[in-house]
Amino acid sequence: MLTLQDLLRTRTTQPSLNKAMYFNGINSYVEGAISFSWGGVGYEASFEALIAIEPRDIPSTYTWGYGHSGVNTLYDHWQGGWLGVGYAGSAGSIATDVKPVLYYWNFPVWVNVSLAFRTWHHMVGTFKPLDKDVVRFELYLNGSRVYANNITWSGIGSATGVSSVFRFGLDNAWRGLRFKGYIAVARIYRKVLSGSEVTHNMRFINNPVRDKLVLWIDARACDASKCYDLSGNNYYGNLYNVTIISFSNPIGVGGSL
Repeated sequence: MLTLQDLLRTRTTQPSLNKAMYFNGINSYVEGAISFSWGGVGYEASFEALIAIEPRDIPSTYTWGYGHSGVNTLYDHWQGGWLGVGYAGSAGSIATDVKPVLYYWNFPVWVNVSLAFRTWHHMVGTFKPLDKDVVRFELYLNGSRVYANNITWSGIGSATGVSSVFRFGLDNAWRGLRFKGYIAVARIYRKVLSGSEVTHNMRFINNPVRDKLVLWIDARACDASKCYDLSGNNYYGNLYNVTIISFSNPIGVGGSL
């Protein structure tokens, strides 16, 4: 199993990224304890994940034709940051489209970029309250900023709380669907990553930005029941019906399963 010491070696000797957590879209998720205060002017956060998405069904009861799946989140979508995907299609059929979704304090944004199924994508969602009623949302996809907007909503910037849980792969409480696919790496920061920092993390997956890094889960640092935090903060995630999959070829952004 990978340790932080393995990742601190020179880049030429670092092990390749060849494992990912597999989520079945039915009852798979990762959940762990965290202490993460959020909200208010001055708060910043970034949620990062390297994922590959499998097609999944839209339940017949979802007559509105879509559902949200959490990828890297706090307890739920009404807290201080939520990075996920949205499946869209006809109720009772396999989803025909999937897009990135950002949430902050119950405000959702579907980013109008389609994500290819069974392809590795690097996503980073950032959040920064600007005043009591405005929060800045940004999304980077495969190193490019594809969304940036100041979201205005009464009280959104003044809401505060403390999350005691992080989660990967869970549906949210409103029109949710479980995530189906793979998560190789996920990180949470207490800062807004810059464009150059996002690019660095994507290019040097074993040597990410350390400043204000709160959580760093890598599938290579998982056993059958837990994934261990490489940030140095000693968190861990419990695996529920999640399988660690090894790939014969290294995982890379834009590569196919």
